[in-house]
Amino acid sequence: VVVGPESRMILAFVFVSSVVLFFLVLWIIRLLAKPANGRILAALIALFFIYPFIPPLLAGAPTVGTKRIETELSGRKSNVILVSFDTARRDEFGCYGAELSITPNIDQIAGSSTCFDNAVTPMPLTGPAHMSMLTGLQPDNDIGHGVKTNGIPLPDDIPTLASILDESGYNTSAIIGAWVLSRQASALHRGFHYYEDIFDKGVRARFLPDQFLSITVWKLAIKYFRMPELIPSGRVKNADEVTDQAIEWLEENRDDPFFLFVHYYDPHYNYTPPEPFDTKFTEGYDGPFLGRFFDQAGITREIPNMTPEDIEYYRNLYRGEIGFMDQEFGRFYKWCDDRGLWDNTLLIMVADHGESFEHDYYFAHTDRIYEPLIHVPMIIRNPDAISSEVFGNRIDILVNVSDIYFTVLNFLGIESPENPDDMHREVKGAIPGWDHDLVRLAMNGDGPENSGWMWIAAQSFDFAGPGELSLGRFFAYRFPDWKIMYGPKSEPHLPMYRYFDLAIDPLELSDILPELITGNEFLVMLIEDLTEWASRQTVETGPMSFEALENLRTLGYAHQ
Repeated sequence: VVVGPESRMILAFVFVSSVVLFFLVLWIIRLLAKPANGRILAALIALFFIYPFIPPLLAGAPTVGTKRIETELSGRKSNVILVSFDTARRDEFGCYGAELSITPNIDQIAGSSTCFDNAVTPMPLTGPAHMSMLTGLQPDNDIGHGVKTNGIPLPDDIPTLASILDESGYNTSAIIGAWVLSRQASALHRGFHYYEDIFDKGVRARFLPDQFLSITVWKLAIKYFRMPELIPSGRVKNADEVTDQAIEWLEENRDDPFFLFVHYYDPHYNYTPPEPFDTKFTEGYDGPFLGRFFDQAGITREIPNMTPEDIEYYRNLYRGEIGFMDQEFGRFYKWCDDRGLWDNTLLIMVADHGESFEHDYYFAHTDRIYEPLIHVPMIIRNPDAISSEVFGNRIDILVNVSDIYFTVLNFLGIESPENPDDMHREVKGAIPGWDHDLVRLAMNGDGPENSGWMWIAAQSFDFAGPGELSLGRFFAYRFPDWKIMYGPKSEPHLPMYRYFDLAIDPLELSDILPELITGNEFLVMLIEDLTEWASRQTVETGPMSFEALENLRTLGYAHQ
């Protein structure tokens, strides 16, 4: 058990409370000898037995029943559900061309939705990517949110989708699948009435009996000090728990206009799907890694000795995680469908980033920006499109996960605190006049003028230890069908600058920059601009608690 400075404060609290409880018990024993004090004794005994049933306002988790009554939106129909499939590669979805049947539920839903074929994330890292989704900003130091590493909270002065919808009267809820998006690690809880980011409920229930001391000390301590590290602590939830919690919240709150964010984390390493998905896609493999737990640091050292069959084994375990997630999301979708929620609810499904099994068999996603990492699935089901029979279509225009922020506000008729052009005036690749409304794009099929010259600036960083400065590993300008990449910390055997024609080389296996650069003034100018922009994208991790660093290590984000 890890005990940090704040944890010692709680231990002191436990000790003092135990002493107080000891003397309280002695006082009760003295009362037993005085029949005249029977009423006082009865009251104390009643309090002892009734206390555990006090509503969970005193518990570590927020209250599920957070309905808003008599709001100014009582007559409004529209709700929004945003679902994030963390670490899910687009080419593992049937609706994006997967050969195996891994995501039958999502594929079926895609048939009544719009699939975006050219959606990109500006950073293949859970925290920064979700911050872009929920703020409309890029992880850019110039005008964006500036967060480039997991474990760094979003600055307090940046409004989020939840905070704006909260002010507009919506009931807001988030079901979080991993510690990296917890309130301590991300500060994305601002504006959410209900933020389910407790990952150790089962452990707490197993180790702490529901008695007076455990409630008054542990639950109050967890609520006000947020220190679950005093006992063995979980850091993730499986998809079935996420689905259960989302359904539980909707049971109590679906009658009021709401915004629900659901975060599934299962595809993230370490690739341990439950039965039957643990063997569903791995049948026939009998190599040396069969049944071996995926330890990222240890396995990575053995990659040079792996055969293609070994690599495929771990990718099939990863597919099992996606299959389990699809099953549980399908259960959530059916529950909503049975209650008619999709008649008035906008559904957005997206991945924050993908996962890599190519490029020297790099197993991860944090510090590279190849297409399997930044080219993500994005599917939108619009109830208005169903009634207008505009669905089952595909959009090839380049879009950004940050467009989700503007899409939701436009769909609900709420003005953003900032004009999109103002927010993007210095952001690389912005097109003036583009309102970033994906629903309108899906309905009309028309993108902004000059959309062929839209581009997204992507970047990736090694994790810098607490208080250390990182200059970044890879940077790229991603156009609709080509990409130019700059790697100041690239692999030694690769050139610092590379150009990929994504139309014919989607996995970026063939660098054709040497063929194009001679006499090409535009490319030379672009390389100079990319280099100068990258030089400004530094990040200092800042102070970080020992507990937070351990959580990042456990989730595979830090290796120091």
